[in-house]
Amino acid sequence: SDGTVFFASNCYGLAFLPLDCILRTVNTSSGLNSDFIRDIYVQSSDTIWAVTQDQGLNRITLDEDLNVDNISFITTKDGLIDNSLHRMLLDDQGFAWLNSNNGIMRVKLADMNAYLAKEIHVLPVQAYNENDGMANREGNGGVQSAGILTSNGELLFPNQSGIIKVDPYEINSFTPHPIFERIVLSDTSYFAHQIEAIELPKGNRNMDVHFTAPNFSTADKTIFEYKMTSVSDDW
Repeated sequence: SDGTVFFASNCYGLAFLPLDCILRTVNTSSGLNSDFIRDIYVQSSDTIWAVTQDQGLNRITLDEDLNVDNISFITTKDGLIDNSLHRMLLDDQGFAWLNSNNGIMRVKLADMNAYLAKEIHVLPVQAYNENDGMANREGNGGVQSAGILTSNGELLFPNQSGIIKVDPYEINSFTPHPIFERIVLSDTSYFAHQIEAIELPKGNRNMDVHFTAPNFSTADKTIFEYKMTSVSDDW
């Protein structure tokens, strides 16, 4: 919005030309994990997301002189379903949508930043493919534009079988409620959902906790996290 022009290249990283008319380049020599940039998303004047062809996402933060201050990465190691990405769009609800060679992903932009800041330890990524109505999961990119946000808030992405239209307001955002089923000791089994509290006998060193979260629509996409109070602060 300030007039800066951004350039994504096929093998030279990215570049941008701000109002001072000094061309700045960012590539693997600067800290990127790939020079093959398919798309650029400008989050703010000092934060840029580089969408790469082969190495997932790069978040670039700039200092007050518009020089690279830090570069962080989000890849399949962090929860993406594929590192071959084509486009990143932000919907009206704050979700980033990523078109890839293995389907479309949805993840909150705030969660991506929180994850890189180590404020959360798991990045919640929702993935969509043929099981969700897509004719083909393999997206297309490398040309402009590999996806658009329409005036009514819908998203359009090209893939190997045509155009995928996504209405983000029609996405099922159901969060299944976790249920404790059983707590099993060496010689005793407690049905946890029938009682409010359990006092375990002294001397028991081993315990199995069985839990679930009923989800009959997208059970394979349910992610569990747990934390033991007074034992660990981490999920």
